[in-house]
Amino acid sequence: MEMKFDSKGKLLWPGRKEVLATGDVVFACEHNDSDYSNVCTDDAHGTNLAAARSWCTNKSTDCRAYTNGDLSTYDFPCFESIACRSWRFGIQIPKNRRVYGRPKTLHNARVGGIAFLTSRLPTVGEDERYIFGFIHTKEVLDGPAPTIRGKEEGVWEVLVGKSSTSLYLDAAARIPFWDVYTGDGSPEQTPWGRGYFTYIEPDLTSVILARLRDACVAIEDERAVSVIDGHLGSSGTRDGPGPASR
Repeated sequence: MEMKFDSKGKLLWPGRKEVLATGDVVFACEHNDSDYSNVCTDDAHGTNLAAARSWCTNKSTDCRAYTNGDLSTYDFPCFESIACRSWRFGIQIPKNRRVYGRPKTLHNARVGGIAFLTSRLPTVGEDERYIFGFIHTKEVLDGPAPTIRGKEEGVWEVLVGKSSTSLYLDAAARIPFWDVYTGDGSPEQTPWGRGYFTYIEPDLTSVILARLRDACVAIEDERAVSVIDGHLGSSGTRDGPGPASR
Protein backbone atom coordinates (compact mmCIF):
# COMPACT_ATOMS: atom_id res chain seq x y z
CA MET A 1 0.00 0.00 0.00
CA GLU A 2 1.35 3.42 -0.95
CA MET A 3 1.96 5.70 2.02
CA LYS A 4 0.87 9.33 1.63
CA PHE A 5 1.88 12.36 3.65
CA ASP A 6 0.48 15.87 4.06
CA SER A 7 2.40 19.13 3.60
CA LYS A 8 3.93 18.80 7.08
CA GLY A 9 5.11 15.25 6.52
CA LYS A 10 2.42 13.60 8.60
CA LEU A 11 1.07 10.25 7.51
CA LEU A 12 -2.42 10.39 6.02
CA TRP A 13 -5.10 7.74 6.20
CA PRO A 14 -5.38 5.81 2.91
CA GLY A 15 -7.30 7.81 0.32
CA ARG A 16 -7.54 10.92 2.47
CA LYS A 17 -6.48 14.45 1.65
CA GLU A 18 -4.72 16.82 4.05
CA VAL A 19 -6.81 17.39 7.17
CA LEU A 20 -7.62 20.68 8.85
CA ALA A 21 -5.65 21.51 11.98
CA THR A 22 -7.99 24.28 13.16
CA GLY A 23 -11.49 25.61 12.59
CA ASP A 24 -14.98 24.78 13.73
CA VAL A 25 -15.73 21.34 15.13
CA VAL A 26 -17.98 18.34 14.54
CA PHE A 27 -18.32 15.79 17.35
CA ALA A 28 -19.46 12.19 16.82
CA CYS A 29 -21.48 11.50 19.97
CA GLU A 30 -22.89 8.28 21.33
CA HIS A 31 -26.68 7.81 21.26
CA ASN A 32 -28.54 9.37 24.19
CA ASP A 33 -32.34 9.38 24.53
CA SER A 34 -32.47 11.90 27.40
CA ASP A 35 -31.96 15.03 25.29
CA TYR A 36 -28.23 14.90 26.02
CA SER A 37 -29.06 16.46 29.40
CA ASN A 38 -29.02 13.32 31.55
CA VAL A 39 -27.84 9.73 31.39
CA CYS A 40 -29.74 7.68 28.84
CA THR A 41 -32.53 5.33 29.84
CA ASP A 42 -31.88 1.70 30.73
CA ASP A 43 -33.24 0.66 27.32
CA ALA A 44 -30.90 2.96 25.41
CA HIS A 45 -27.98 1.98 27.63
CA GLY A 46 -28.64 -1.68 26.90
CA THR A 47 -28.75 -0.98 23.16
CA ASN A 48 -25.47 0.94 23.34
CA LEU A 49 -23.85 -1.93 25.21
CA ALA A 50 -25.13 -4.49 22.74
CA ALA A 51 -23.70 -2.42 19.90
CA ALA A 52 -20.38 -2.17 21.80
CA ARG A 53 -20.35 1.63 21.77
CA SER A 54 -16.87 2.53 22.96
CA TRP A 55 -17.39 4.66 26.07
CA CYS A 56 -20.54 2.79 27.14
CA THR A 57 -18.56 -0.45 27.44
CA ASN A 58 -15.87 1.18 29.58
CA LYS A 59 -15.92 -0.81 32.82
CA SER A 60 -14.48 2.16 34.74
CA THR A 61 -17.74 4.09 34.37
CA ASP A 62 -20.86 3.67 36.47
CA CYS A 63 -23.49 5.65 34.60
CA ARG A 64 -26.44 3.75 36.13
CA ALA A 65 -25.58 5.40 39.45
CA TYR A 66 -26.69 8.72 37.92
CA THR A 67 -30.19 7.73 36.81
CA ASN A 68 -31.66 10.06 39.48
CA GLY A 69 -30.37 12.98 37.41
CA ASP A 70 -27.83 14.04 40.04
CA LEU A 71 -25.14 15.24 37.64
CA SER A 72 -22.98 18.33 37.62
CA THR A 73 -20.27 19.92 35.52
CA TYR A 74 -17.68 18.18 37.69
CA ASP A 75 -19.43 14.89 38.39
CA PHE A 76 -20.82 13.05 35.36
CA PRO A 77 -20.31 9.63 33.74
CA CYS A 78 -20.06 10.70 30.08
CA PHE A 79 -20.11 13.91 28.07
CA GLU A 80 -23.31 12.84 26.30
CA SER A 81 -25.10 13.20 29.65
CA ILE A 82 -24.17 16.89 30.01
CA ALA A 83 -23.61 18.05 26.39
CA CYS A 84 -26.85 20.06 26.27
CA ARG A 85 -27.08 20.56 30.02
CA SER A 86 -23.72 22.18 30.71
CA TRP A 87 -22.97 22.95 27.03
CA ARG A 88 -19.63 21.24 26.93
CA PHE A 89 -18.14 18.20 25.24
CA GLY A 90 -14.73 16.63 25.59
CA ILE A 91 -12.40 14.12 24.02
CA GLN A 92 -9.72 11.86 25.41
CA ILE A 93 -6.40 12.62 23.77
CA PRO A 94 -3.86 9.84 23.15
CA LYS A 95 -0.56 10.45 24.91
CA ASN A 96 1.29 11.24 21.68
CA ARG A 97 -1.63 13.47 20.53
CA ARG A 98 -1.35 12.19 16.96
CA VAL A 99 -2.89 9.14 15.34
CA TYR A 100 -2.05 8.48 11.69
CA GLY A 101 -0.94 12.08 11.35
CA ARG A 102 -4.33 13.56 12.28
CA PRO A 103 -4.37 16.63 14.57
CA LYS A 104 -5.50 15.55 18.01
CA THR A 105 -6.18 18.68 20.02
CA LEU A 106 -9.32 20.70 20.64
CA HIS A 107 -7.26 23.73 21.58
CA ASN A 108 -7.32 24.83 17.93
CA ALA A 109 -11.11 25.18 17.96
CA ARG A 110 -12.25 28.68 17.06
CA VAL A 111 -13.37 30.87 19.95
CA GLY A 112 -16.75 32.23 18.87
CA GLY A 113 -17.09 29.33 16.43
CA ILE A 114 -19.49 26.39 16.30
CA ALA A 115 -19.13 22.79 17.45
CA PHE A 116 -21.82 20.64 15.85
CA LEU A 117 -23.16 17.67 17.82
CA THR A 118 -23.97 14.59 15.75
CA SER A 119 -25.15 11.08 16.56
CA ARG A 120 -26.90 8.02 15.20
CA LEU A 121 -28.83 5.13 16.62
CA PRO A 122 -26.46 2.26 17.45
CA THR A 123 -28.65 -0.07 15.39
CA VAL A 124 -28.18 1.83 12.10
CA GLY A 125 -25.25 2.64 9.84
CA GLU A 126 -22.99 5.68 9.73
CA ASP A 127 -24.93 7.03 6.74
CA GLU A 128 -27.84 7.79 9.10
CA ARG A 129 -25.86 10.14 11.34
CA TYR A 130 -27.75 13.37 12.08
CA ILE A 131 -27.06 16.78 13.63
CA PHE A 132 -28.97 17.30 16.86
CA GLY A 133 -27.51 20.60 18.04
CA PHE A 134 -24.44 22.76 18.38
CA ILE A 135 -22.28 24.41 21.02
CA HIS A 136 -21.17 28.04 20.60
CA THR A 137 -17.49 27.81 21.57
CA LYS A 138 -16.36 30.01 24.46
CA GLU A 139 -13.11 28.29 25.44
CA VAL A 140 -11.26 24.97 25.52
CA LEU A 141 -9.99 23.61 28.83
CA ASP A 142 -7.93 20.66 30.03
CA GLY A 143 -10.67 18.78 31.93
CA PRO A 144 -12.70 18.09 33.94
CA ALA A 145 -13.00 14.48 32.82
CA PRO A 146 -15.91 12.08 33.36
CA THR A 147 -16.05 10.47 36.80
CA ILE A 148 -14.46 7.01 36.61
CA ARG A 149 -13.05 4.31 38.84
CA GLY A 150 -9.30 4.02 38.70
CA LYS A 151 -7.00 6.00 36.44
CA GLU A 152 -7.43 6.43 32.68
CA GLU A 153 -4.52 7.04 30.35
CA GLY A 154 -4.35 10.17 28.23
CA VAL A 155 -5.53 13.74 28.62
CA TRP A 156 -9.07 15.12 28.44
CA GLU A 157 -9.73 18.34 26.55
CA VAL A 158 -13.13 19.98 26.95
CA LEU A 159 -14.84 22.48 24.65
CA VAL A 160 -17.03 24.83 26.71
CA GLY A 161 -19.90 26.75 25.17
CA LYS A 162 -22.14 29.74 25.81
CA SER A 163 -25.53 28.48 26.97
CA SER A 164 -27.63 31.33 25.53
CA THR A 165 -26.27 30.91 22.01
CA SER A 166 -25.91 27.12 21.89
CA LEU A 167 -28.83 25.04 20.65
CA TYR A 168 -30.48 21.65 21.10
CA LEU A 169 -32.66 20.96 18.07
CA ASP A 170 -36.21 19.70 18.04
CA ALA A 171 -36.24 16.18 16.58
CA ALA A 172 -38.23 17.48 13.58
CA ALA A 173 -35.49 20.01 12.76
CA ARG A 174 -32.54 17.63 12.73
CA ILE A 175 -30.85 17.12 9.39
CA PRO A 176 -28.77 14.23 8.02
CA PHE A 177 -25.10 14.96 8.59
CA TRP A 178 -23.86 13.41 5.36
CA ASP A 179 -26.27 15.53 3.32
CA VAL A 180 -24.34 18.65 4.29
CA TYR A 181 -20.81 17.50 5.15
CA THR A 182 -18.35 18.06 2.31
CA GLY A 183 -15.08 17.61 4.17
CA ASP A 184 -12.55 14.80 4.23
CA GLY A 185 -14.50 11.59 4.65
CA SER A 186 -17.67 9.69 3.81
CA PRO A 187 -20.02 7.26 5.58
CA GLU A 188 -17.75 4.45 4.34
CA GLN A 189 -14.56 6.19 5.45
CA THR A 190 -15.45 8.50 8.32
CA PRO A 191 -13.38 11.55 9.27
CA TRP A 192 -13.44 10.90 13.01
CA GLY A 193 -10.34 8.88 13.78
CA ARG A 194 -9.62 8.52 17.50
CA GLY A 195 -11.12 11.31 19.56
CA TYR A 196 -14.34 11.25 17.53
CA PHE A 197 -14.17 14.79 16.20
CA THR A 198 -13.06 16.62 13.09
CA TYR A 199 -12.48 20.22 12.07
CA ILE A 200 -14.45 21.98 9.32
CA GLU A 201 -14.08 25.26 7.43
CA PRO A 202 -16.19 28.27 8.51
CA ASP A 203 -17.81 28.37 5.07
CA LEU A 204 -19.18 24.87 5.62
CA THR A 205 -20.39 25.92 9.07
CA SER A 206 -22.47 28.67 7.43
CA VAL A 207 -23.95 26.19 4.94
CA ILE A 208 -24.95 23.81 7.73
CA LEU A 209 -26.40 26.60 9.86
CA ALA A 210 -28.47 27.82 6.91
CA ARG A 211 -29.87 24.31 6.40
CA LEU A 212 -30.68 24.04 10.10
CA ARG A 213 -32.39 27.42 9.94
CA ASP A 214 -34.61 26.23 7.09
CA ALA A 215 -35.57 23.17 9.12
CA CYS A 216 -36.41 25.30 12.17
CA VAL A 217 -38.46 27.73 10.07
CA ALA A 218 -40.44 24.78 8.71
CA ILE A 219 -41.53 23.77 12.22
CA GLU A 220 -41.98 27.40 13.36
CA ASP A 221 -39.35 27.19 16.09
CA GLU A 222 -38.82 30.94 16.52
CA ARG A 223 -36.24 30.69 19.30
CA ALA A 224 -34.04 28.31 17.32
CA VAL A 225 -34.28 30.55 14.24
CA SER A 226 -33.27 33.55 16.35
CA VAL A 227 -30.23 31.74 17.79
CA ILE A 228 -29.09 30.60 14.34
CA ASP A 229 -29.64 34.06 12.86
CA GLY A 230 -27.31 35.44 15.51
CA HIS A 231 -24.54 33.22 14.16
CA LEU A 232 -25.25 33.71 10.49
CA GLY A 233 -25.57 37.50 10.72
CA SER A 234 -27.30 39.72 8.21
CA SER A 235 -24.95 38.65 5.41
CA GLY A 236 -25.58 34.96 5.91
CA THR A 237 -21.98 34.25 6.88
CA ARG A 238 -20.22 33.63 10.18
CA ASP A 239 -16.66 34.24 11.25
CA GLY A 240 -14.94 33.66 14.56
CA PRO A 241 -11.93 35.52 15.98
CA GLY A 242 -9.59 32.54 15.88
CA PRO A 243 -8.35 29.45 17.69
CA ALA A 244 -8.83 28.96 21.38
CA SER A 245 -5.81 29.64 23.54
CA ARG A 246 -4.63 27.93 26.65
